[in-house]
Amino acid sequence: MKKIIALILFTNLSMAHSVSEGDMEGAWVLVEKSFNNQQVFENGPTPMKIYSQGRFFVSWNSEDGKAGFNEGSYKVSNGKVLEEIENSSINSDIGNKISYAPNFMGDKLSFYQEIQWVSPDGQEFVMFERWENVSCAEKECAKVRRFKN
Repeated sequence: MKKIIALILFTNLSMAHSVSEGDMEGAWVLVEKSFNNQQVFENGPTPMKIYSQGRFFVSWNSEDGKAGFNEGSYKVSNGKVLEEIENSSINSDIGNKISYAPNFMGDKLSFYQEIQWVSPDGQEFVMFERWENVSCAEKECAKVRRFKN
């Protein structure tokens, strides 16, 4: 019986779940990132993303060490998140809409997303990110990783 309960608990914590209303609320830190399956390491402070009452804010550091941000509105619908950038440190980002289907770990305290896009010159890109709720610094969360550090 203990083995069955352990298997159910492991499955619930490690299997991905789609997003529901309210799941994005809170503060998240970036713990893993890749472009076209090549791991990327962030310079400087850890990027952070905050979702609250239909608004989002995300910060990062560019390759040249400068801080960047996007801010705007977001909606959750049909298992997807739609973000609309209204303010940004990159003027060309303003007005962009980004849609993705975050996959939550069973504890709903971490999620990953893959965003695919084609650049104006026709190159295809895939960005992978794994985010953890800031509360994971103090309590046990599902920590499934794509890359080994």
